Amino acid sequence: MALATVTITPIELIVEPLGINKLWGFRAIIRVPLEHVVSADVGTADRHRSKGLRAPGLGWYNRWVGRFRTHGVWTYWCAQTGPTLEITLRDEQYGALILSVDNPRELAAEINDLGVSGT
Repeated sequence: MALATVTITPIELIVEPLGINKLWGFRAIIRVPLEHVVSADVGTADRHRSKGLRAPGLGWYNRWVGRFRTHGVWTYWCAQTGPTLEITLRDEQYGALILSVDNPRELAAEINDLGVSGT
């Protein structure tokens, strides 16, 4: 089940948490210029994976929504147990976005095919 949607425009990547996740994560929308997107991959969110310090957000048994800080880097989570889309960013508030979306493999491939990552 998707907790967020991802839209790719010619200039930016837009993440919109769905439903109550906007409230739990204190974010209604995240906009990232495509030149700040480094890569995308498919991962797995599970309760054993370290997410770091939550501030603010929700961290329940199988759902994580909000900002988490690990090793000095903020990551935005809007995910539940299962496959996730993991987007690595640069020069942004968040170092990564971890999202439960419909079709994470297809979205990861689409993002990586953009060829926008820079050094």
